[in-house]
Amino acid sequence: MAQEVKRTLIQRDMRTGRDSVVQWFGTPNVPFDTAKAERNWTRLKKGLSEGEVRKLLGRSARLEMDSENALDYWWYGRRAVAFSTLKRSVSFWDR
Repeated sequence: MAQEVKRTLIQRDMRTGRDSVVQWFGTPNVPFDTAKAERNWTRLKKGLSEGEVRKLLGRSARLEMDSENALDYWWYGRRAVAFSTLKRSVSFWDR
């Protein structure tokens, strides 16, 4: 569940129930290769590097940074891949 407030995104972590501020960066809604992302989405796994995800899914449509939870989100339409900002690898994704 997310709510946009004056170019800042307030996002609730469904595991903890806590809200956090997610700052936007990059250009929102950049076109991406929907066929490639759809075809390879099931090949995602925890621990993949950013480069491996980029090869697998292509460039994301939108990027978000959640500094409070140390996560970066790469959005592909309505689905996202979350990267740990410490390890720079996949933590989880929308299945």
